[in-house]
Amino acid sequence: MAGIGHYTYNLITAINKLNHEFRFIYFGYTRCSDVLDMPSGNTTQIKRMLALRRFLYDLHPSIGLLKRKLKHQHNTWLLRKNIKKYHATLFHSPTHDCPPCTIPSIVTAHDISCFRHPETHPAVRVRFDHSVLPKAIAQAAMVLTVSEFSRQEIINYFALDPQKIRVTHCGVGAQFKPRNDAQTMSVLTKYNLKHNGYILYVGTLEPRKNLSTLVDAYTMLPKAIQQHYPLVLVGAIGWMSDALLDKLKPLVASGVVGMIGYCSSHDLPTLISGSRLFVYPSLYEGFGMPVLEAMASGVACIVSNRASLPEVVGDSAITIDAMDCNLWAQSIQMMLEDSEKRIHFSALGLEQAKKFSWDDCARKTLDAYQQVLSSHA
Repeated sequence: MAGIGHYTYNLITAINKLNHEFRFIYFGYTRCSDVLDMPSGNTTQIKRMLALRRFLYDLHPSIGLLKRKLKHQHNTWLLRKNIKKYHATLFHSPTHDCPPCTIPSIVTAHDISCFRHPETHPAVRVRFDHSVLPKAIAQAAMVLTVSEFSRQEIINYFALDPQKIRVTHCGVGAQFKPRNDAQTMSVLTKYNLKHNGYILYVGTLEPRKNLSTLVDAYTMLPKAIQQHYPLVLVGAIGWMSDALLDKLKPLVASGVVGMIGYCSSHDLPTLISGSRLFVYPSLYEGFGMPVLEAMASGVACIVSNRASLPEVVGDSAITIDAMDCNLWAQSIQMMLEDSEKRIHFSALGLEQAKKFSWDDCARKTLDAYQQVLSSHA
């Protein structure tokens, strides 16, 4: 799972804890069920799947686009079949790939990065999103999104009625919490890391995440700092990453950069809570869940001042120009060396994270269901 997968799983889990009158049927790629069935999968299998997807994208864009369109058509047929079978009255798509259906629908549009920054995505994804998202928004009885930033983006870009879209902020799980060195030891030992001894980034390695700027800034730090605080990158290798990987090779070989790749949901909370500093230089985010998870873990953060990130962190993190390498290097060094400031932002982050919960997201989502069903009664 990536961002949307985690959003879906956590939303469903939170809804199931609340008292409500709905019966839910979960619609997957091959079947429907009234039981939440989230495939566990091991990290080796997931990495192979991601590598295969990246290979198909690189082989020829038309192959990836055809695969997406065929899956979309299959989902449309399967959805309509199961709407009749289960006598469904409302369909909620947690992603903007929302098949056209015969009952009122709600779509969660997390962001419109493929429209605002198409250069940071594979051509396949851009072409597919341009074909499905406008239709999904037009057909939806209501649109949900995960930040006020994304809400305004969607309203402005699609000339959408503001009454038709509402914000349901993402939350953060209880597994993301502060831990001491004894509590992180078993996991960090596996990755040859020391508690409070590394800088961390979590997310896919792709152009939108702006990791080239982060790496350039990191190389500007004094060698002693690099040796003492390696930069650890957690996340799958994404599209258009060859230039970044070439830049990283000598740094990985020298031991000052570590690449963990896709990380299991069991290890990730510990990796976050064990870090000294969390960095997130992304150019565009609909929300930015890794930042919220870092704040909830008591880790001081430096993030870019782009898109939704200032909304998520408020005044509880250092926000700086995404493209200013010098400022990134200065801010990283300052936060590593100034314990008082780092502890200050850690405390602020813990308080800021309390403002976001999956229970709140679930309640607002259920309210949206009620409103749509009432208006179509």
